Amino acid sequence: MESTNSPTSLALEYGFRVLRRRAWLIALFLVVATLAAFAFSATQTKEYTATAALLFRDESVAQQASGEPTISNNDPQGTRNTDLLLVQLSNAVAQRTAAQLRAGLTASDVTNAVTASDQNQSNVVTVSATWPNPVLAARIANTFANAFIQEKLTSAQATIQSAIAL
Repeated sequence: MESTNSPTSLALEYGFRVLRRRAWLIALFLVVATLAAFAFSATQTKEYTATAALLFRDESVAQQASGEPTISNNDPQGTRNTDLLLVQLSNAVAQRTAAQLRAGLTASDVTNAVTASDQNQSNVVTVSATWPNPVLAARIANTFANAFIQEKLTSAQATIQSAIAL
């Protein structure tokens, strides 16, 4: 007569016995790991990101109105890259944004909070601001975008005024 206890079933029974004996230790590790994960996430600073979008148009109309010779652009990707760099590197816009917000921010704070990215093969540049306060994040993004528009407008007006003066 053969024994019904095969080596596989004996190993399985032994494994279950070990797990039953160590159940309190497994439960303790589970509770400790859960509490550690919660404590870690609770100590992290929450950050909110708000986004504004800028649409870039062809400036040749302003150049034509000012009487300046227009340059035909055969590289739209180059223009998009230039527009993106103008937004990313504009320290004057960061200073203007900090001044307009009146929230105790410096131009450096604004520069660190704001990122700009282009929207795949379009003339739209997205300005995102990340800050611990969601309302201030939205204000930074919108104010930065508006300040950039004002800088571009001031530059275009200066171009037109210089052409008129000629």
